[in-house]
Amino acid sequence: MNLLLVGGGAMVGGASARYGISNLVKKYILITFPVATLVINLLGCFLMGGVITSARLGGAIQFGYC
Repeated sequence: MNLLLVGGGAMVGGASARYGISNLVKKYILITFPVATLVINLLGCFLMGGVITSARLGGAIQFGYC
């Protein structure tokens, strides 16, 4: 049951975040290249790298070469 709740929350939260960021990017950048998708994917990779680094360092969140 917990797995379903976590999965459902991630699905709804992730979709809402993608939609919001996509609309924000489309509002300011008016080209046909899918910039919104690129921004969302790069942001996700950056955040995931921070989470993995944090887990490896025992909870200390560090970004970059610290």
